[in-house]
Order: sequence, then C-alpha cells, then structure tokens
Amino acid sequence: MVRTGASNFSLGLLCLFFLPVWLAAGCSHVLCLLYDFSIISPARPGQPWYKIEGQINGNTFVYYDSQSKELKPVGRLGLQLKDIPFWERQKETLEDSCNELKTKPLEITAETSSNRDFCTLQGRLTCERGANRERRSFWRFHLNGQITPDFELENRKWTVDDSGDQRLKDMLDSDRELTEFLMRVSDGDCMSWLQQVSEHLEEMWETTVSPTTQPEAVQVRARAIGPSTWILALFLSCAAIIAIHVGVL
Repeated sequence: MVRTGASNFSLGLLCLFFLPVWLAAGCSHVLCLLYDFSIISPARPGQPWYKIEGQINGNTFVYYDSQSKELKPVGRLGLQLKDIPFWERQKETLEDSCNELKTKPLEITAETSSNRDFCTLQGRLTCERGANRERRSFWRFHLNGQITPDFELENRKWTVDDSGDQRLKDMLDSDRELTEFLMRVSDGDCMSWLQQVSEHLEEMWETTVSPTTQPEAVQVRARAIGPSTWILALFLSCAAIIAIHVGVL
C-alpha cells in the first residue's frame, strides 16, 4: 500500500495538533535540581580543589570551581537561567558547602583511612518536585570511592546500608553543626532555587504558547473558552483528519 501526498499531509497535520498537548504534559512532570560536587584535599598542583556541576532534569546548566570562582552557564538552559535572581546566590552557598564538606567528612576520612596523602569526596545535593507538587531533598556522598551514609532531610539522620561505613555514620550523626548546615542548604537554599527555576520555566512556557500578537478582544475571548471546549474541538479535528487519511489510502 502506497501513501499519497494527501495522506502524508494529513498525518503531518495530526502531529501538529497533538504537539502542544505533548509539550504541555511535559511541563507538569517531576522537576529535579541537583548539584554534583567533586572535592580533593589537599588539592593537586595547578588543579582546583573542588568542582561543581548543576543539572535540571539531567541537563547541565552551570559549572563552578575553586580556581575561576565564576558561575559559568552551560548550554541554552544556562543562558536562559543566568539572569534570574537565584543565579548569583548559588555562588556563596556552593562555596560554603565545599568548605564545610572539606573540613568535616574529609577530615574524618583522613583520620580513619590508611592512605592519608589525599582524600576525595563526590557529593550530590538533590531537590525534587513531584508530579503532584510534593517536594523532597537529600544529600548523597562517596568518600574515596566508597559508598557512604546518605543524609535524608525527613528524619535528620544519616542512613547507611550493609556496604556503608557504620563508624563514619556514627561520627556524622554526632556532628549536629554539619547536620544543621546541610538542612539549611537542602531545605532552604536549594528548595528556594527550585521554586525560582520552576516559576521561570513556567513563564517561558506561557510566553511561548500565548497569542501575544492577537488583538486584546480575541485574547479575552480565547481565555474565556474552557478546557472542555478546546479539547472537544481538538478531537473533532483529529477525527476529521483520520477520516481523510483513511479515505485516501
């Protein structure tokens, strides 16, 4: 069976009808803001002692290290976000986090490790907004390549599985100052940034899809049309296109 030009055209129209629906659905999914930390103590000559990479839903948007001390936007997403208020506020919080992690967990590891030449820490700060707008945040660390306790905000405790270091967990549990600091960053700063990113992305979406060039009267009328009306129109249009498509096969 050979498709005609009319059938291909009708399928193309069908895709155009459904594309805005797919995009709108994507905006309501989980929003995840995370920062990956890489810390080495003491630093190697000529190398930064910490590096940080920020991601939103798996897309890198910012890079920061101890040498340049400059928030570098990455990709189109970074360029879109660098002008909103949270951008510069990241700098102080991320730098303070690296200093705290260097002087706390890394010092503990140096005391208990057989290799005291240098210690490495990979950390991840994650803040999420679920599809139902529920939120959660947590920290996760690897010290010298080993799995370490996770810090869960809900119970303010370090948790460790069978592969983790129980002795390190006990040391971290007793450090109230570090626990309070991590809570301030994850539940305060990171959640605030997540909210700003969410609002900015929603504004971008509304700007992209809003008929700003139409006359005001037309825009008011469009806003008055309820969801049920345009959904019905959408399906009727799609049904007509499918009928045309079947008829020309």
